[in-house]
Amino acid sequence: MCRNIFALQQTLTNITMAREIALDHARHYFELFYLTPEEILSGVMEKGAEFSELEYMNAFQLLQRSQADPDYGAINVHLGRLSDILGEVGVTV
Repeated sequence: MCRNIFALQQTLTNITMAREIALDHARHYFELFYLTPEEILSGVMEKGAEFSELEYMNAFQLLQRSQADPDYGAINVHLGRLSDILGEVGVTV
């Protein structure tokens, strides 16, 4: 999906001579799926939130459902930690 977004972005840039920032945002979101929930939380703590809390929650849920043996308790821990981190950072996107 990331490669498709990048290819689309390159094509649109060649046509319009302007970079589509929304496609950068979409590509960064899909890159979350290469990370573990712990890595995502660490990134939010270090760099701040790039996405809304709902977007992060959806990413966590998709990552959890894609596991062969999902740990349903861990998702609640990650979601709670995300809420705490975003509350501390005070950033809403």
